[in-house]
Amino acid sequence: MRIDGATRLTGLLGSPVSHSLSPAIHNCAFKRLGLNVRYLNFETGAADFKAAFDAMKALGALGFNVTMPCKEEAARYADELTAEAAITGAVNTVKLENGKAYGHNTDGRGFVAALDDAGVAYKDKHILIFGAGATARAVGCALAAAGAGGVSVCGRDAAKAARFCELINANTDARAAAFGYNYDSLKNETAVSDILVNCTSLGTPPHTGLSPLPHPELFLPRHTVLDVAYGEPTQFLLTAAAAGCRTLDGSGMLLYQAALAFHIWTGMEMPVAYVRKRVFPRAIDNLHA
Repeated sequence: MRIDGATRLTGLLGSPVSHSLSPAIHNCAFKRLGLNVRYLNFETGAADFKAAFDAMKALGALGFNVTMPCKEEAARYADELTAEAAITGAVNTVKLENGKAYGHNTDGRGFVAALDDAGVAYKDKHILIFGAGATARAVGCALAAAGAGGVSVCGRDAAKAARFCELINANTDARAAAFGYNYDSLKNETAVSDILVNCTSLGTPPHTGLSPLPHPELFLPRHTVLDVAYGEPTQFLLTAAAAGCRTLDGSGMLLYQAALAFHIWTGMEMPVAYVRKRVFPRAIDNLHA
């Protein structure tokens, strides 16, 4: 892959990013399609994010992705927001064009596309989401818009979880409600839910070994259990798999949200099947390969 005076830049801003597969995904696609574009990771904390955001604009980058803890900051600094980004208050993809920064959020649609690809039925199903941050809001709103029957939200911040539910109720036909993080509530919600989704950092460094649902008996074999984290299976997924649940990690979401970002930047379709085969060493449905 050549780098010359015409090479365009894309990348990922956030922290931590050294583990991210995004460069492998995008650079594989750029090479396959013969595009003179490169993707790099840029370790960027919240305190440095505005400077990094402005630097990408000054350098004439094609665009960039944003990950934790900067998605809400990106929404504040973008010149224009898509409906998805405005509703969730978070941006994970920025398109730079004519001196302006256009904020998109591809997380939710990427998550739904991953479910479609894996054959997971979500229409009219009840979804239980752990977390109320930027990723959780994108996932929950997208599932509700795509036809989920109802959404329950369990978040550490009760007020934030309640606002998340208000977003869903105001913008979709699905009904959403927040509940307390205690055993009885968890038992009641898991009993009526079909799909469980972990959108928290529990299970990833430095919280390895932790799970938002630490009660193995509450996982039911009929549950489909997903974690937005990818790589080594989290404790959430390991416990679910041991209970006989179908489990998927966040690799599918990563791939499909990247495909959407790729199209935003280039106007071209990412060769998803080609990228999947070369970037992901094992099946995305990773505990049932």
